Amino acid sequence: MYMNYYKIVIDGYTEKHVQQTPYVSYFKREAQIAKRDSFVEFIDFFNGCKLVLGRYKNEIEREYSKVLFEYGSVLDSIYCGKGIKYDGVLVTDQNDERIKNTEKRIIDKMMFIKDRGYITNSDYVCCVTETGDVASVYNMKYSLYYSDIYELNEAIIQAERELEPKKQPKSKIKQKHQQFHFTRQFADTEQKHLFEGLINGGFLPQKTNYIHFCYVFGCTAIPDNDKPFKPLVWLQTIGLLAYCIDNLFSDTDKNNLWKITANCFLCHSGIPNKNTMKNTISKIKQDSKNKPKGYEKIDTIVAL
Repeated sequence: MYMNYYKIVIDGYTEKHVQQTPYVSYFKREAQIAKRDSFVEFIDFFNGCKLVLGRYKNEIEREYSKVLFEYGSVLDSIYCGKGIKYDGVLVTDQNDERIKNTEKRIIDKMMFIKDRGYITNSDYVCCVTETGDVASVYNMKYSLYYSDIYELNEAIIQAERELEPKKQPKSKIKQKHQQFHFTRQFADTEQKHLFEGLINGGFLPQKTNYIHFCYVFGCTAIPDNDKPFKPLVWLQTIGLLAYCIDNLFSDTDKNNLWKITANCFLCHSGIPNKNTMKNTISKIKQDSKNKPKGYEKIDTIVAL
């Protein structure tokens, strides 16, 4: 039976806002119905929903890139000598004061847009129809912010975890302690500095659990009322995650660096790939020009 995951996702959005149904409860219920009535496995159901949210995210990223492209096109027109019209007169001389002023305004505007980004910026939305399909502003029913998409995605991940079959506990003889955090310790002020820097820099969500953060960054024990530990969500590229972790923990946790990272983080809704992170750092060590885009912010944050 055909599953319309776009409709499923947007119905969850509307049900929460109309009936106050929590996202996790909604997606658990719908996954169980899909398995019972259509024989759709949980993993396939949740992957279908995640693909929809990926499309929504891409739409916001596309709108963001479109704005930068439009400004960049004006700069290209200036730099290639095509010029700009002022009061109906085409001006091509790059030394003209009007051209210079326009160039400066555009560059300042582009820098402002890049600094704000699109993750926490309400200027960019994904327009969707009543059935969940991506739409234009002229035929949309709902407009989803990036924060809405993120919240839906987090709920789907949580619902999937709660519906996973319970594993049988291993015998005490075979069971080994698994290290979930890095071993480097930080002062309280250093932990706070890292936490605020990574959140303000757009690397971690605003609602990141500080107790869980300190467990990963500093070995701070988690009180019983804050258990179980939930992996930290990394909002930027896997390359920047690898760069951050290597800078902070390569001296203390070199042998288990990427295994611990995979245990402690989620990146783009999934477990970060250990080989990808390892290869990223290997390329950087071969040539510093291979540092990931945006590494300067990481350098500032980790400079304790």
